[in-house]
Amino acid sequence: MEVDPEAARACQRIGHAVVIARAENLPFRSSSCPGILCKVVIPYTDEQLAIAEIGRVLAPGGVAVLYLHGIGYSLRYLLRPDIWKRSVYAAKTILNTVVYRLVRRRLPGRLGDTLFQSEARLRRCYRSAGLTLESTIPSRRFVGRPVFIGHVVRK
Repeated sequence: MEVDPEAARACQRIGHAVVIARAENLPFRSSSCPGILCKVVIPYTDEQLAIAEIGRVLAPGGVAVLYLHGIGYSLRYLLRPDIWKRSVYAAKTILNTVVYRLVRRRLPGRLGDTLFQSEARLRRCYRSAGLTLESTIPSRRFVGRPVFIGHVVRK
């Protein structure tokens, strides 16, 4: 799945089957997918809606493997930037996440295009979507915080 039509066409040109869609509105029947791999998509979506859609399309007993950004991802680029653009990206991600947690709305435009995830917020989304967290996939840490969060969830 890809949201950008140009990127989807590029994938199709090299032989990949691609559906143009957003994670918040999956174009699949309810309970139709035995498995889902979602690699660092949720940070760029409305996480609650995207996880609800995963719960909707997963078949009973189905499994989803999710990789997401932890706060360590942003802290690493903020505190040890390799290029200045990544520092700006990290700062806006942290600011947007704080605003999102306080008022449940993202900042407008590109300022609000990404969030980092937290274990507690994800667990609430999973419960709400009828998903059970089965296991956590270990990740590197930066200043004691996860760079990525990897979860295996089941319906």
